[in-house]
Amino acid sequence: MSGAAIAQTLRSYIQRELMGGEAREVRDDSPLLEWGVIESLKMVALLAFLEREYAVVVPEAEHMPENFQDVAALTRMVERLQAGEAR
Repeated sequence: MSGAAIAQTLRSYIQRELMGGEAREVRDDSPLLEWGVIESLKMVALLAFLEREYAVVVPEAEHMPENFQDVAALTRMVERLQAGEAR
């Protein structure tokens, strides 16, 4: 799956599931942490989604704010994990 396809899927999931269809548009550079979109319970849901959708397990070492700050960072992390390149 291409980076653009991953980003599109993530934007849709975040808008629908984590933001409850809120009117604010999610772009690749939308500040998800600043908006409060990703908090503890939603983080668990997001990690489960990544595992189901992309067959990746996000190791504890990847649970850092810079990987969850926006869709672009999430996409890079998924691509890295799919390539077997965990930090």
